[in-house]
Amino acid sequence: MVSVAKKARDQRTKRRIKVDDAAAVIAAIQWWASRPPAANPGTQWAQDVAEMIFEKWSDSPVVLRVDDEFAGALMNANTDVELVPDWLTRFPFDAVAYSLATPLSLHDGQRMCRYLGMVVAGTVSKYQNLEGTGIAPTVGNLRLRAADGRGVLTGYTKIPTAQGVRCMWVYQEEGDPNPQLQSVTLPLRGDLAATTLADLVKAQIQGAHEAGNSSGEELPVLIPLSLSLLLYSAAGDPEIDWPPPEQISRPQQISRAEIGNLGWRTGASLRQYRRQAGERTGDVGIAGWRLPPHIRIAHWHRVRVAERDENGNVIGNRLGAEGVDWHYELRWYPPTPVNADNGVAPAVRDLN
Repeated sequence: MVSVAKKARDQRTKRRIKVDDAAAVIAAIQWWASRPPAANPGTQWAQDVAEMIFEKWSDSPVVLRVDDEFAGALMNANTDVELVPDWLTRFPFDAVAYSLATPLSLHDGQRMCRYLGMVVAGTVSKYQNLEGTGIAPTVGNLRLRAADGRGVLTGYTKIPTAQGVRCMWVYQEEGDPNPQLQSVTLPLRGDLAATTLADLVKAQIQGAHEAGNSSGEELPVLIPLSLSLLLYSAAGDPEIDWPPPEQISRPQQISRAEIGNLGWRTGASLRQYRRQAGERTGDVGIAGWRLPPHIRIAHWHRVRVAERDENGNVIGNRLGAEGVDWHYELRWYPPTPVNADNGVAPAVRDLN
């Protein structure tokens, strides 16, 4: 006779982790990449870009599922920090997708949109004289055309070797189930690269508005969120948990993908503290992250990291020469309760 407790344990072991949010992002990009040719040049451009980004992602498919509380803290972190020049070189994935565990609702100036996540590939660009070539400015992988007939041709490559990245966000408009795409392009090396994280975010938002890409509230949110997710993933100690593959319920779109959870322990800790703070002081409210005075806002910080060999052994010294004994990395510090009565559960990470 099988006990009730054993039956309950068996039922738990059979449960699979649902990752429908990850599958929805990849399915949308794949749908756009495989659509028939479009008559509208702008639509055709989006299809071409989706096809090339999806191809790069398919070579080494990875999806990171982002906790919503963690994403909110990332978006509202202090960005007044100097960027590390070679941080892109240490990015751990050749291409990557991010899915939001809870879709992000933003108004684009005309309608409410639900953003599901993004797929990211590296970009390499070069100027080309287009006079007499017959190339239209919105065909294929051409990103823009200057008034003197010169254009910027953008190709796609692995993120660590790229000049920048293109983030293709997937969203749904209110009342329309079909997925739509919105591009966020970030130049991270070369003449267009900014010195600080805040300057890069400001320049990209300003450029997007000047180009007439949007008059709504989505770009001031999507641009810093895109960059922060990438920076955090490239940091030396990102909180990424990899559930056992056999425990994941896999839709067909992500049958070969590695699935990770990004920031879920940090998000759980923040939710716990918000509940405690709400019990003591009333509802804190995540909208706008109007944090109480005894919460220190999340922030980025540039730290020295000693060089290591290929086996992970420290061979440098933080007091030695830059580029030889040590290098800079950006680290993200989550919102921290200060003088909290009951504290908050820590986010524990394995140190290898």
